[in-house]
Amino acid sequence: MTCAEVRSRLEAVVDGELDAALPDVRQHLAICGACRRQHEEAASLPSRIRALPTPALPEDLLPQVLRRVAPRTRPLEDWGVLASEAVLGLVVLWYLSGLDGLLGLGQRTLSELDAALGWQPGRSLGSGSGVDLFLLLLALGVALLAVWHLSLLSRNLRRWT
Repeated sequence: MTCAEVRSRLEAVVDGELDAALPDVRQHLAICGACRRQHEEAASLPSRIRALPTPALPEDLLPQVLRRVAPRTRPLEDWGVLASEAVLGLVVLWYLSGLDGLLGLGQRTLSELDAALGWQPGRSLGSGSGVDLFLLLLALGVALLAVWHLSLLSRNLRRWT
């Protein structure tokens, strides 16, 4: 082997990656002082690097890293959730603001429940009122809001893990 061939393979010899050509390289290193010195220098490099002192880390390194990797909230998402909750809450409070409205709603619900439980094939179930539709839409709004909250929560959980 020539010096150029051996020197191109010295790193692989030091790293233990060269098996097939190793006898030829060792034979060349036994007779060539220049290549042997280069091999010794390359072989001592890992231990010399380990012997170097570990540099001191800045005291504020951890807070800086944590600040950079902290999840960033999106204010529009937060305000959108709060606004939709406020609107939904105001609608519910407006609808149920009076005791008469609440009692009437309870009575109608109980009578419709009684009619549904006593229903038999061939009989009409009766017509629903506008209140039922309103409450159904209100419940749908609450369900959609809950799904939105869960999606925001799952997105934030992925950032935290």
